[in-house]
Amino acid sequence: LSASLGAWAKYYWPKSGDNRSLQQAFARMDTPRLLRCNQSRPYSGRLVAEQDCAIASPSRSPAILVWGDSHAFHLQPAMATYGQRHELGIRLRYMAGCPPLRGYSPDGLNRNGAVGCPEFNEDVIAEISRLSRLHPVVVVLAARWSNYFGGPEADAAGIVAFRKTAESLAAKDVRMVVV
Repeated sequence: LSASLGAWAKYYWPKSGDNRSLQQAFARMDTPRLLRCNQSRPYSGRLVAEQDCAIASPSRSPAILVWGDSHAFHLQPAMATYGQRHELGIRLRYMAGCPPLRGYSPDGLNRNGAVGCPEFNEDVIAEISRLSRLHPVVVVLAARWSNYFGGPEADAAGIVAFRKTAESLAAKDVRMVVV
């Protein structure tokens, strides 16, 4: 539906003078419900409550943990559908402007205001570690990667952090998917 509305808004709406039908269509769209799951910036030192970040099957321990910047939140509707269809617990952990990279600080490269990003990521790694001791876990890393790479210093820091993240997850026998 959103792709259709996007195409309609781009090609038809500018030619019509009527935006009532567009407003009605947008009003019918599902709005993701997990706005309270957004990790505040600067990071407070406490992850948002687990129940506020349960995308699907909140009573189940998550088999999938989606981790990233605000682009991870964009996966919420698709992940909710997948989790419900397969009766899987899925949890979302995201902080705007903070890529899911262990030891990486966008602020160190003057990229954004994600103060506390490394601490947030360490807390998510600790949560993944706890979960993986209970049952198999798949971690989906999602970010707007181009925001954090693009220059020798940023690329070098990002590659080191990505390697560290992948090694940490592999050591916990956690499968990783990168979006």
